[in-house]
Amino acid sequence: MTVDRLALAYSIGYRVKRLAAVGGDAVEVLDGFLARLELGAERYGALDLANNPRNRESEADEEQADYGVYKAFQRISARRREAHDRFDLSTTEDV
Repeated sequence: MTVDRLALAYSIGYRVKRLAAVGGDAVEVLDGFLARLELGAERYGALDLANNPRNRESEADEEQADYGVYKAFQRISARRREAHDRFDLSTTEDV
């Protein structure tokens, strides 16, 4: 790790501590981003933006489409749970 990157890492650590002291959910949001970067490093190696042959725009479009599909799944599942909870056969008596 170069001196500049090490200094940046220390700076980020300090800034995260300041955010944690303020409270709220910002540190959890950062943790989610870090988890994704770590997963990418495990799967693909070091992130090297200057020499990355992947098409980021195309991949971003695909990820957004996936997100839309997953959100639709969540909405449908939530609607079905709500409908099931409103009409739960286990709590009705025989008529």
